Amino acid sequence: MNRVKSTYGVNQFLVTTWTPPAFMKDNNSCSNGGSVLAQYYPDLANTSVLWLQNAKASLGQDINVWSVQNEPTTSPSYDSANYTPAQFISYVTGHLKPAMQNAGLTTKIMVPEPAVYGGASFFDSNWGFPILNDATMRADVDIMATHGYAQTSDLGDPSQAVQQYNKPFWQTEVYFGRSYSGTISDALGVAKSIYRALNLGNLNAWFYWWAMDFSSGNGGVISYSNTAWTYQVPKRAYALGNFSRFIRPGSVMLGSSSTNSNLQVTAVSPTSGIVALVLTNSSKQSISATVSLGYEAARPWPIWIETGGTPTAFELPPGAALVYKGIDLPHWRDCSLPISSITASTRCSKRTDSRARNTARCSID
Repeated sequence: MNRVKSTYGVNQFLVTTWTPPAFMKDNNSCSNGGSVLAQYYPDLANTSVLWLQNAKASLGQDINVWSVQNEPTTSPSYDSANYTPAQFISYVTGHLKPAMQNAGLTTKIMVPEPAVYGGASFFDSNWGFPILNDATMRADVDIMATHGYAQTSDLGDPSQAVQQYNKPFWQTEVYFGRSYSGTISDALGVAKSIYRALNLGNLNAWFYWWAMDFSSGNGGVISYSNTAWTYQVPKRAYALGNFSRFIRPGSVMLGSSSTNSNLQVTAVSPTSGIVALVLTNSSKQSISATVSLGYEAARPWPIWIETGGTPTAFELPPGAALVYKGIDLPHWRDCSLPISSITASTRCSKRTDSRARNTARCSID
């Protein structure tokens, strides 16, 4: 983690437990599932806190998110463990959260991270409501999470439990097929999954499995061969990059729609700028599209110029541009953006520099 932080500037860390020590489990093994014996809950909490403290001392910061258990209902032949909602509640509320608080850690707690979401009815009945109906657990858990395996359209089915209790909801692991595929079909599958998760499922984050797959498979954004020492960059890397480059952490989802079923649109209010759009054409034909921003998109969109401390509005028809010759002035636009079913009037932030401003630097002739 230190190497990644120093080399690439990464400062957000999500850490997931795959198994407690074997002696703490009822099957006395690190693999093949098995549950933590309740008598070892204090020891497991203290071990987790010690790890977090060591990581903090090494990194110079708290780990951002601690997931209590990876895929708590699977029992594979590699590191794994099993939890029920009741076991999660007992361990987190009685031991893990108090231990983290006593240690002064600010790390957020995440559960349950099952392998399959299965749609709202499955997730809510098995995880969402059993966990969040407990008031103490609800206060102690910061993020609800799921993996995205075996999905078709279920990430687009929003969890009612998560919405009712206003918890962030993350999809934290998925890849599509074990054999390498660098095709546009694979890339469109990634784009569709992100689109459905963010726009329809109201998820707050979407993760691919690995940054790099070392076995020439499909589990990484980049595929690498550790025998031939070669790598391949599949089209999904560029599809994913269209979202991750412009929709940064802290962006706010905006309501969006498309009249063409083959054209998927994701709109956000980004951390820098006014509106970021990701458009995906899922068909095998070119599509000509007109993008309209705002509740009254057909009407002129005013741009405000501030000179001598006085703002002046210039009425511009949709799609027109105003360019300043040789000078940068504070400027902004008033936008009417549909957010869910609520229309909010937002004054876009003032800009005084001309770099990457789309339509802000132009010519009044």
